[in-house]
Amino acid sequence: MIERVTFPSDGETLTGTLFRPDGATEPLPTVVAGGGWCYVKEIVLPHVARIVNEQQVQFLGFDYRGFGESSGERRQHIDPWQQISDYKNALTYVESRSDVDAERLGVFGISYSGGHALILAASDPRVKAAVSVVPVVEGYDNMRRTHGETAFAELERALLEDRRERAGGRAERREAGWR
Repeated sequence: MIERVTFPSDGETLTGTLFRPDGATEPLPTVVAGGGWCYVKEIVLPHVARIVNEQQVQFLGFDYRGFGESSGERRQHIDPWQQISDYKNALTYVESRSDVDAERLGVFGISYSGGHALILAASDPRVKAAVSVVPVVEGYDNMRRTHGETAFAELERALLEDRRERAGGRAERREAGWR
């Protein structure tokens, strides 16, 4: 069974897809998953959900605030602590459902959200299992190595310029000047 769900997260409404194994009648262990770097719930998570469902485990894939179908004015804005809060609010949502065994909750993360899964496993006592696939655990150094010193210095310059312009009243940058 596939069900579209919505739930609150810090003043926004998040949208998710709940995958429940066919024929399940009792409360099931449930895994919560947000996307990786700029992923929305439709990209990778349905494939993972099918694998998880084979083990009689329910799976909720959701869009972070500002991504996909979820509300949020700053679209595609990546804030790791907001995303981790969205995960925690997704856990709160699933634990309130009658079809969920709230004592058996897990998290799944891939790429950028793989780091989130590790933080959640360490900081949220409701998380009893965590899977982290190719996690980003040192984003600053990875970005610097990936793009090279010169391009990374340009990115840092563009970010500081953007911050200064926002402080001066401009809502958002039109052109970052960085590839």
